[in-house]
Amino acid sequence: MKYRFSYGASPSGKVALLRGKTHANDRCDRCGGAGGADDPRWLRYDPGGVPGNCFKCLGKGKVARRVYNEKEYAALERARAKRAEKLEAARVARLDAERDRNDGLTNAELWAKKEADAAKAEKKKRAPLIKLLTPLGDDLWDGRHGFCDSMAGDLRKGHLPRGRGAELVCDIIAKHHGRRGSKAYETEFDRIEAVLEKAKKIDGGG
Repeated sequence: MKYRFSYGASPSGKVALLRGKTHANDRCDRCGGAGGADDPRWLRYDPGGVPGNCFKCLGKGKVARRVYNEKEYAALERARAKRAEKLEAARVARLDAERDRNDGLTNAELWAKKEADAAKAEKKKRAPLIKLLTPLGDDLWDGRHGFCDSMAGDLRKGHLPRGRGAELVCDIIAKHHGRRGSKAYETEFDRIEAVLEKAKKIDGGG
């Protein structure tokens, strides 16, 4: 007679009878069979764990699982199929009810549509800001993946720098045209500042 665990695998080694139920030792799925204590490798199965014995198998690396014979396993599979059928029927009924409420859309589809509409509206709103601020982002980009590239990315998306960020953007780009305090620096600083002020008005003062 064949025996199986609930997930279909066959047990290896001796099968023992315990309180009238057939059981067998199986590798602990929490620690991967490592156990713990003197074998810290088990932590890779549970990154949130702490050194010591795995609490599921108490450091043994194995856990006792119910083993089913062929007849029992067939009954288990039938029960699973029946349960899955019931869950599917409930899911279909729930989705039909959602479509009745949402003009043919499920809640998930309605949420996705709202998100898409909001993104489209935001993109339309940002279009003039993107056009105005992208050249500043291009001037600010230095390819070092630091502050400048981060700010450049925001500018290219039409997002204004906040707080002291605006002054830093003006200062960094202006220094491409001359040292701080020079006429070229001041001219470029004022130009960038004017662009940011214009963008701020388009953005509604935000």
